[in-house]
Amino acid sequence: MHFQYASIASFALAIGALVPSISAFPLGEPDDSANVTETSIEKRFEVLPEDCQWAQYFVGNIDCYYKWSNGQNFLNYVIQITPTGQDSDGWCEGIRDNIQGECGRRVEISGCNKDWEWKEIRNPETGEIARAHGIDMNFHWDWPWETSDDETQCVTTAIKKATCGASTIWNNGQCYKY
Repeated sequence: MHFQYASIASFALAIGALVPSISAFPLGEPDDSANVTETSIEKRFEVLPEDCQWAQYFVGNIDCYYKWSNGQNFLNYVIQITPTGQDSDGWCEGIRDNIQGECGRRVEISGCNKDWEWKEIRNPETGEIARAHGIDMNFHWDWPWETSDDETQCVTTAIKKATCGASTIWNNGQCYKY
């Protein structure tokens, strides 16, 4: 790679000239800095990622259950979410990643049908029509696991975090034993 030393030197001089004018005080009057206790939050629809924009308008149903047969060394989790308007590409991976963050364990996805169920949806603000898909996902939770709740609390939280904040209705209120 070829460097242009003259440009770098002139850039350094320009930065050096600006340093005395940079202030460490927060924006506004310096005497207001002691009372900075508020944070403004943008409207939800303005900050959602593009793949979540449609999810703010629709309600999805979530069924999360697991099966365990005595003698098996894993819990077989099944997660089914009807279309919410969220882009189904990457949804299973998002749940898996959130499980790692919430539960402290990485699970391998055994199956992810991101075209599991579909419905046609209409954006009420623009009138635009799109086809939304739900997911049917499963993974195995290998031994050991928290026997008091079979990891249902952290898996439930992981799913909620991966649904774009969409309104959802849970079968049985959370993940459950089938």
